[in-house]
Amino acid sequence: MRGDYPRKTEQTPAIKSRLKDKYELAIEKKIHAYIDTLNLESRYLQNRLLHPSTERAKLFMEMKEEIALVKLETYISTAIEVLVLHGQEFLDDSSSKRVEKELSAIPEILEQLDLGNASDERIQNTLKISNSTLDSILQVAIGYFQAKEFEKSLSILAFLCVLAPQISDYWFRMGMAAQRAHNYDLAIKAYAVAGSLNSELIEAKLFSIECLLSLDQMEKALTAMAEAKELSATFEIDAEWHELLQQIEVVLKT
Repeated sequence: MRGDYPRKTEQTPAIKSRLKDKYELAIEKKIHAYIDTLNLESRYLQNRLLHPSTERAKLFMEMKEEIALVKLETYISTAIEVLVLHGQEFLDDSSSKRVEKELSAIPEILEQLDLGNASDERIQNTLKISNSTLDSILQVAIGYFQAKEFEKSLSILAFLCVLAPQISDYWFRMGMAAQRAHNYDLAIKAYAVAGSLNSELIEAKLFSIECLLSLDQMEKALTAMAEAKELSATFEIDAEWHELLQQIEVVLKT
């Protein structure tokens, strides 16, 4: 029966805190390492520009803002909370228990995880998340999307993108959820990642154009349309995407 096993709701705050700390520290470590390569002290002596400490602080804040695709720690903590507390609404009992068991181990694993030195290692494996659980998490995300609870779907899909960032489908679905949640900037970024992982994914480009139009960024939309037409000429695309391309092109010409 659903609900006949103890739910570890007390672990959710710990998950949130550790995810945020690890994520922030990893980003900051990489930024500092990059800035160290710029030899700001020599530039200051040669050109009398900003004092190195001032320029370092300025660069750090600019890069920290630029480097984060999204505030992933916020989405991740929300995703885990939703999955642990409500995932059983979309899963059978065995899948729900497996998801909760694997997610409940994350805080302890994060204590040992150095994201700053794990750039070439799949976080999914580090956090011991099975492929079956990935499939179950995706099932919950799709369930929330179909229920028009786009923010919850978005959070869960962002979590999947962190766990397995090499899977273009996760990024594409994240873009769709963000678009339906009217978070067009995030949707555009997610679609861009999806397209970089799968160059034939013309639908990511087309949906990105819709977002650009929603933001009244006509010049960027026209550029993206030219890229979409190049894709359609290079790859064989489904009739539905060819039809959407034509519909958007009409809008751009009006």
